[in-house]
Amino acid sequence: MSIEAAIAHQKKKRAVTLANIEQAKVLITEQVDRLGYYPNNRGRVTIAEVCKLASIGASTLKNSTHSETAEDLRKWLKALNKRLNLRQSTVFRVAETETLQAKLEKALRNADLYKLMYEESENRLAASEADNAVIRAEMSKLRAEKLKIVQF
Repeated sequence: MSIEAAIAHQKKKRAVTLANIEQAKVLITEQVDRLGYYPNNRGRVTIAEVCKLASIGASTLKNSTHSETAEDLRKWLKALNKRLNLRQSTVFRVAETETLQAKLEKALRNADLYKLMYEESENRLAASEADNAVIRAEMSKLRAEKLKIVQF
């Protein structure tokens, strides 16, 4: 492999790494803008968290190749963390609300299912009672006919 090819390969890998970091930053920014906090890592956004989302190792930013990238990322994190509401109670309260909301939605789905099952059972009971009434009427008719036959 020539030196030019090695340099081209390194530039290509660096560009991919930078693109992954930018995607992670966009994702984090969208979550913070939408929710008012970062929903993972107990509300904290760190270099390791960005690297995890970018699918790169945290040690990658320690290379001399990425020293400028690491510095830019630190500045971005500092600006982002000023906007974040890092109070633990807020993060946990929102997480608890989301959990309770999910449980409520599940309970409502189950309630609808149970309501359908109940209505089906009531319909089957009504049909069974109607069938039972027909059978009782036939039995009464047969008993009456049997009595007429016996009375001859």
